[in-house]
Amino acid sequence: MCVDGALGNSRSYLEHDVIPWIQSHLPVASDRTAWTFAGFSQGATCTMQIGLDLPNRFASNIAISPELAPSLAGDPVATVNQGFAGNAEAWEAAKPAAVIGKHTPYNDTTLVIGTGELDKVFSGYADELSGVATKAGIETTRLTSLGTSHDFNTVHYIWQQTLPTTLTRAGVTA
Repeated sequence: MCVDGALGNSRSYLEHDVIPWIQSHLPVASDRTAWTFAGFSQGATCTMQIGLDLPNRFASNIAISPELAPSLAGDPVATVNQGFAGNAEAWEAAKPAAVIGKHTPYNDTTLVIGTGELDKVFSGYADELSGVATKAGIETTRLTSLGTSHDFNTVHYIWQQTLPTTLTRAGVTA
C-alpha cells in the first residue's frame, strides 16, 4: 500500500527518496508534463494515491487495474487494523476517490485507466474511478484489453496504447 504506516513508509519512500534521487542522478525534465506516474494492480492504486495527490509533479498518470481502496488481500478490517493502525478515517482518506476529491478541479492532468476485459472486478473499480476522475476535471481515458484478465497481457496492451501519447506529452520526440 502506498501509505506510511506500521507496514512501512512506502509513500515517503516514493515521494521523498525515489523522486529526488531521479532528479539528482538522471538527466530529467523538471516540467510536470514530462512526469508520469504509472502502476499495475496495487501499483495502479498507488498511481491514484500519489500521482493524483501530486498534480504539480505528475501531469500524466496510468493506472492499470486499480483498486477502490488500499487493501491487504481484499480484507478491509485487516487493512485498517494492520495498514492504518486501526484508523478507519486514515484508510478512507487514502482511497483514490478521496485523494481526487482533495484536488478538484484538476488542471491539465491526464489519467489512463485500463483493465482486462475478463477482469470483471477490477473493470468495475476502473469504471467507478474513471467517473470520479472525469467529474474532477481530469482528462480521463478508459481502455479495455480484449481477451485478457488481471495479468501482464493487459499491462502490455495498455502500454502499447498509451506510451506514444505519453511520450509526446512529455516532449520526447524521435
